[in-house]
Amino acid sequence: MATWPENPRLIGTRITRLDGMAKASGQAKYPSDVRPQGTLFGVMLYSPYAHATVKSIDISAAEKMPGVKAVIAIAAAGKPLRYHGDDIAAVAAETEEQARDAVRAIKVEYEVLPHIATEALSMAQGAPPVFKPNNVRPGRGQTKGKPEEAMAAAEVTSEGTYSVPLITHVCLESHGLTVMLEEGGDKVKAWASTQNVGTTGVAKDLADAVGVPVTNVTVLTDYMGGGFGSKFGADIWGKTAAQLSKKAGGRPVKMFLDRVQEHLAAGNRPSGWAHIKMGANRDGKVVSMIAEARGTGGVNPGADVILPYVYSFPNTSVAQSTVMTNFGGSRAMRAPRHPQSCLLTEAAMDDLADKLGMDPIEFRLKNLDPNDFHTPIYEAELKMGSELIGWRDKRKPRGQTGTGPIRHGMGLGLHQWGGGGTRDKSLLHH
Repeated sequence: MATWPENPRLIGTRITRLDGMAKASGQAKYPSDVRPQGTLFGVMLYSPYAHATVKSIDISAAEKMPGVKAVIAIAAAGKPLRYHGDDIAAVAAETEEQARDAVRAIKVEYEVLPHIATEALSMAQGAPPVFKPNNVRPGRGQTKGKPEEAMAAAEVTSEGTYSVPLITHVCLESHGLTVMLEEGGDKVKAWASTQNVGTTGVAKDLADAVGVPVTNVTVLTDYMGGGFGSKFGADIWGKTAAQLSKKAGGRPVKMFLDRVQEHLAAGNRPSGWAHIKMGANRDGKVVSMIAEARGTGGVNPGADVILPYVYSFPNTSVAQSTVMTNFGGSRAMRAPRHPQSCLLTEAAMDDLADKLGMDPIEFRLKNLDPNDFHTPIYEAELKMGSELIGWRDKRKPRGQTGTGPIRHGMGLGLHQWGGGGTRDKSLLHH
């Protein structure tokens, strides 16, 4: 278990970042800056439709284009394409312009299918399926105590619908890598924008893509321009780049997504929606929460949230579902599930605190679990934060925020992360 040092030597002191000058001066070279001798430029062809089936694909014209050294068809006839940005083929050429010209020369015949753009449309009667058999998948649910009975006996109740939208990653350095095959194709070297250079990440993906032992793969990542949980594997574009390199006689292939592809295919943080009813006694203790929650991560299942979040209620009932839609899949984004869970819970907590006429900080303090090892940390954080922003003097109840076009407000929320909030990590991440 991590413990606080008796005499901290670093906290509260000014520390110069070892990489600060290199990054500030532009001397730091990121994977997307690397261009080995003989580098070819890779470009992906991706679906222009949110939902379609490939009827036929012909890469022969692209292979004959000037500067083109390799072309690979990823999607064969009959392959379903489930979002705008789904991968179809890839080209490696002497210049990026030549590669883009060749991509436009690839002939694809599509059967365009109905698509689902929103959760409401996905859940509508007769909606076309994103995946069979249906668009709504049950998620984690829980029941504790007797929530209906406790709600009926509650002295004050609040009910509302809350939501947070899906957002896309869009890292400053886009997803991708430069990869080359060495020594007759037996070894692979890659400069990858990744959070995981090891044998469970990019190295294994590249080894599998070209059929070499993972011990023959070298992955270099001196710096990374943002990842936030979204850059662990080589992805289809990285594996395809390795195959293009192999087809081009081992020449390096640089394959980084453009900004449009970053939005379409590089992952999203799922949305969160919840209808929450909460009941409390006049003393501010919450006695029951009943919630229905859902979200979408596009074509990926698993948009569950954690309700209630942080706080402890004796009676809870939470039903959850994931709604499938026709856009790119979800990925981890800085504490998966936690930001959405925090917002949904805290919004409901604020509404109930207002119904009670209670200071939101005092209300939250009353509903922390005394047996949770996080609680002393939360209490200290609330005390410190409220003092720093002048909560007691500046906060005004709802409806008393003054007049005029410009208003100033204050809010609060408690959040945790540590690979699932485990004891050995949470103390280090607060």
